[in-house]
Amino acid sequence: MKLLELSYRCTCVLFALFLLTSNLFAQKHLDINLAHNWNFLDRDIELSVENFSGKLGFNAGLNLFQHTAQDVLNWERPYAANFGQRIGFHAALLYRIPLRDSDVELAPFFKAGFFYLSEKRQIGENNAETSPAFFRPISSLGIQAKVKLSGRFMLFARADVGIVWDFNGTQEFRLGNRAMPIYGFGSGATLGLAWRLKK
Repeated sequence: MKLLELSYRCTCVLFALFLLTSNLFAQKHLDINLAHNWNFLDRDIELSVENFSGKLGFNAGLNLFQHTAQDVLNWERPYAANFGQRIGFHAALLYRIPLRDSDVELAPFFKAGFFYLSEKRQIGENNAETSPAFFRPISSLGIQAKVKLSGRFMLFARADVGIVWDFNGTQEFRLGNRAMPIYGFGSGATLGLAWRLKK
C-alpha cells in the first residue's frame, strides 16, 4: 500500500519537473481550457493550462467538484462538506498524434489528480451521515480530441478509464489473495472549450 502511494506521489513530482524543464521554455502552443468533466466520483468544472513541446504535452489545472447525487434511499456518494473540499487538482501527460491536412488534434494521455472529500450516506428517508474527509487520488488513461472552431477557439472532448485509489484504508479491492487500496474503477468524459494563446 505504501509503495503504491509513493509511486503516485512520484508521478505527480515527475509531471511538475517535466513542466518546468521542458514545456515552459519550449512551447509549440499554449491553450487555456474550460471544461465540464463527468469524472469517476461525480462531476466537476475544470480550468486548466495545456502546452506542447513537439509531440509531448502537459496539462495541469484546478477542478471544482459538483454534487449531482440524488436524495434517494440508501445511497452513498463522495461529498464536499465545504467549499475547500470542492477544490481538486490534476496533471496530465499527453502525446500528440500528427494528422495531415486536418483541423483535428488527437492526443492519448495519462492523467493523475485528486480531491479531498467526505462521504455522505443516506439512511432511511430523513437520516444522513457524513464521514471525515480524506484524499481521493485518481489515475486514468484516455484520449483527447481538439478541433478548431474559429480563430483561436477550439472545441475539445476526452474519454478515459482508470482507478480511484483509497490510501486511507477504508476500502480494499482483492485480486486473488492480494488486497489493493482501490476505491473503485470508472470511466470519464469531458467536453470543453479551449483558447489558444500561442500557436
